[in-house]
This record gives sequence, structure tokens and C-alpha cells, in this order.
Amino acid sequence: MEHLHFDFFYARTSFRMMALFYKTLFKTYFEHFKAQKKQSRPLIDYLVLFTQDNMAGLLESMESRAQICEYLEMLKRLVFCHRYNKNDPYVGCNPTDFDTIREPMYKYSKSAQERFFDEPVLAFLFAWFSTSAEGQKFAKLRGEESQDPKFAPKII
Repeated sequence: MEHLHFDFFYARTSFRMMALFYKTLFKTYFEHFKAQKKQSRPLIDYLVLFTQDNMAGLLESMESRAQICEYLEMLKRLVFCHRYNKNDPYVGCNPTDFDTIREPMYKYSKSAQERFFDEPVLAFLFAWFSTSAEGQKFAKLRGEESQDPKFAPKII
């Protein structure tokens, strides 16, 4: 039974860490967005820049504008999932739009995890986080902050 408790802990923590990774990585772009007078450049432009800088070629590899829009919308929800109920005009989502992203972090279950991974963009973002050098470095650094010496290797 103890083994199941730890699997739950690490699974939930990996979703939280992934969200924090994207939020942290996007922070500089968001600060530039907020520094604008009257937000003359839309947030979507910063999501595009973020993607081009961190996932070169991804947007160009998409087959349609609809795929690009879907990707950018899910990325926006992921980086702002902590603000799901703040009604920020630049986020423009309903609190329920964040459920698929937030449930594995705060109401973890296998079904919540499956709903998350059923969304192709979210599955991609999780995979990119977990396999990229930047994501693994982030997880390692966060793991080293833990008091548990087994945390970093297990979470990675």
C-alpha cells in the first residue's frame, strides 16, 4: 500500500512540476507583455515567440492554422493554470477550461491523468518537458531542493 501512495505522490508532483516549468520558462515573455502600454501586442504573440525560442520549428511543422491555434490555446491555459479563477482579460478562459490541466495536479486520479493525456497538445507538452534537457535540468534542480534524497532521481 505504501508503494501506491508514493506513486500517487510522484505522479501528482510531476504534473505540478511540469506546469511550474512552463510558467517559469514563460515568465520573461509575460513580463514583456505586462510592460507594454495598453497591451498593444497581444499575448498570443508572446506565446508564439516563446514557442519559436524554446521549441524551434514546432509551429512551422503544424499542418494548419487550426492546429497552431489549438496548441497556443492549450499552452496559454497551461502557463496560466494557477490563475484559472482570476478572470484576467488576457487569459480569456472559463475556470472549467482549466479542469483537464488542473485535475492531475490537485485532484489526481488515473482518470484525471488519462483525460490530460487524451489532449494531444497537453500530452506533447508533458513529453517535451520530461524529455528535454531543460525540463530534466529543472526537475533535477527542484528535486535537489527536497529533503528526500530519493526525490530527484524518482521524479526525473
